[in-house]
Amino acid sequence: MTNYNFAFGSFLFMVVATFFFFSRRRIPSSLNRAYSYMLCASTIAVFLDFFVAYAELHSISIARPIMYALNIAYFVMSLFCIPAFCYYLLEYMGRFSTMSRAMLAVYFLPMAITLLDLFSSPFWKRGVFYINEAGLYATGETHLIVYACPVFYVIFAVIAMVKNRKKISRSVRMLITFYLVLLAAAMLFQIFNSDYLITTATMALCIVGMYFILLSPSNYIDSLTGCYNRLAFPVFIEDMYADKLPFSLTVVSLSSFDMISKLYGMETAEKSLVFLSQQLKRAFPRSITFRPYYKDFVLMDIKGHYTFERINKKIAAIKRLYKSGSIEFLLELNSNHLKSED
Repeated sequence: MTNYNFAFGSFLFMVVATFFFFSRRRIPSSLNRAYSYMLCASTIAVFLDFFVAYAELHSISIARPIMYALNIAYFVMSLFCIPAFCYYLLEYMGRFSTMSRAMLAVYFLPMAITLLDLFSSPFWKRGVFYINEAGLYATGETHLIVYACPVFYVIFAVIAMVKNRKKISRSVRMLITFYLVLLAAAMLFQIFNSDYLITTATMALCIVGMYFILLSPSNYIDSLTGCYNRLAFPVFIEDMYADKLPFSLTVVSLSSFDMISKLYGMETAEKSLVFLSQQLKRAFPRSITFRPYYKDFVLMDIKGHYTFERINKKIAAIKRLYKSGSIEFLLELNSNHLKSED
């Protein structure tokens, strides 16, 4: 008898966590995107985990091809969680956008091979699993690929964490290590005790725990706007010079901040900073956004996605009218540019 209580409990937990995340996104846009991939994939995986186990336990009449497709979907979403976690870790360290095409190919190759193996399983008896003559599931000859893929990404994550340890605070390093160790232990336990579905539940708890840790402003995240803070700025700059990567910086200042705080109060002035940070992230999705000073934002462009002329046009097109109840005013902005060669 399969114990699906772990999967059901973690599914409810992930639904609440997903609602909380999408209603209070307070981290940089690239991290928001990476984290949403990881969160949604794990939520779907937990649901499929619970649904398939519940259907088999209670003999719910579901056509075998549909049940087979649900199992394939569960494997796909469960596997996607681990590469998504690795992607999130790389985004947190600002490394994904600097990866070469060759490194990106290496990164995506194991996932591509595993997906090909999973989707081709219904057509031959050497895939991950298949339905035998008795109508039961049987393990195919290539099922080890399913385990090799997450192992690859776990090793990739460990190497990335060790190589970029200066960018990660001690609490985050401990959390990532705990995540990897706990996930490995859960996978081993489930291999030898297949009646207990705890892998996805473990993954869900670790993912949500990581989000709360990263909300701390001491971990390079500005608590007000969700941009990278002044502690992160010099670390990223040193890393760009160490890797000899050309980059450009654009400083955008809210020059009317002091006037807004005098006329409408500090709370309204801070809300205007949050409003401006949202406009900048929306206008420059490929740039890394910092808030090193109370009224200044810095946009770091690494791969030359934006010329200075294009940046000026985008800044000029930014929505500047701030409205909140009866309060309404225009934001006054100043901008300056700087290249790494300067």
